[in-house]
Amino acid sequence: MKVGAYVLQGDSPWLSWVAPGMWVEAEGRKSGERFLVQRLRILKPGRFIYYRGPGAPLGVRPSFVEAWYSPGEQTPFFLQAASPGRDVLLLAHADDWGALPLPLGLAPPAPSDPGWFLARGRWEGGRVRWLGLEALRR
Repeated sequence: MKVGAYVLQGDSPWLSWVAPGMWVEAEGRKSGERFLVQRLRILKPGRFIYYRGPGAPLGVRPSFVEAWYSPGEQTPFFLQAASPGRDVLLLAHADDWGALPLPLGLAPPAPSDPGWFLARGRWEGGRVRWLGLEALRR
């Protein structure tokens, strides 16, 4: 992810979920044209929904996408083509689970605890088979 004149690099999984237009705060150090991130905070939007998987359930093209949504919105604020595959990822805050952009029947089971969760699944036969739900720290 490039921010300003620097390419952000680091171990934070949150780097994978930063989209153009988001506001971030990063702590770390410069190294040439890279900024080595030690700590990353996404400031705006405060909460968002990230989806990586087939575009068909969202009603969008191309066939495999990454999409970022504001909770409660059915149109992504950023959408891009992704490498085709069968793995499906869904990142959302537990409070926003009821506002997922997926059609009924394709959404993963709701988490029972508060906080951020990453759901992993596989696209098989026109459906998502959810494999697990992982709590994440922000």
